[in-house]
Amino acid sequence: MNPTRCQPSSIRLVDNVQLKAGQFFRPDPGYLELLTDGLKKLYVTKILGFRDDEMCAATVLFEGDPEDVKNNEDKIYSIAKRYGGIPAGESNGRRGYMLTYIIAYIRDFACDYYFIGDSFETSVPWDKTVLLCINVKKRLTRECTGTGFSCPGDNPFLAFGLHNFTSVPV
Repeated sequence: MNPTRCQPSSIRLVDNVQLKAGQFFRPDPGYLELLTDGLKKLYVTKILGFRDDEMCAATVLFEGDPEDVKNNEDKIYSIAKRYGGIPAGESNGRRGYMLTYIIAYIRDFACDYYFIGDSFETSVPWDKTVLLCINVKKRLTRECTGTGFSCPGDNPFLAFGLHNFTSVPV
C-alpha cells in the first residue's frame, strides 16, 4: 500500500481456513438471502473462476474524511483488481473484522474443551509477510508434534491462522 500512499486504519488478512470458519458466524439466511448467496457463489466460483478451497480475503478499515476514505477505497480496489481480487462488500468486511475480535472468546471457549490457541504479534517488512505466516504455521506444527501432541488433519494446530497487519507510515 505504501507506494500508493494508501494507509487504511487496519488491514486484516483472512486465509481460507478463517474464511470458511467465518461462515459459521453468519446469521441464518432467509429464503431470499439463501438464493442471493447461492447466485453470488455461482458467479464467484463458476464465472470468475475462484476455487472455494483456495479463496482468501482481506478486511480493510478506513476512517476519516469521506473524500479520503473514497480515494483510499478506490486505490485498494485498484490494487486488488491488479492481482485478481474483487470487492466483497461492506457487510462481508464488517463480519470479517468482527471475527478478529471474537477470536479471543473462541479461544477461551475452546480451552474448556481441550483446544489450544494463542495469538502472536510482531513487526515484519511487507515483502516478508507471506513467508512469516507460512513459517509460523510450520513452527507451531513442528513444536506441537515434537511434544507428542497428536491431532488428525493437514494443519491440526492452527484452526484460525489470523493475520492482522497494521500499516505504519514510514
